[in-house]
Amino acid sequence: VPMPPDAAAQDRLRAGLFPHRRMQAGGPLKFCLVAEGAAHVFPCMHPTWEWDTAPGQALLEGAGGMVTLLDGSPLAYNKPDLRNGCILAVGPAACVAGACAERQDAPA
Repeated sequence: VPMPPDAAAQDRLRAGLFPHRRMQAGGPLKFCLVAEGAAHVFPCMHPTWEWDTAPGQALLEGAGGMVTLLDGSPLAYNKPDLRNGCILAVGPAACVAGACAERQDAPA
């Protein structure tokens, strides 16, 4: 996971306030690890393209997780500009624990 672009978030990571383990791997593998529960979140801290996120989003949402932009808004597809912003992929376990409460398809 690349370091967050803002210095305050980097300081919190270095201080251990967000327990984490960085992994050198491609986005498709990270989506799969989150979907299977081997990882809880995958923050992608650089812009992505629609073709990079669509397969991983389909896989992860099928497993019960979700993918949003960092601000929590949904990813849009078939835009004139095919670039997405930074994304956050959240696994099914986090969604069950309530981190994905705003999901439209989540049970009430």
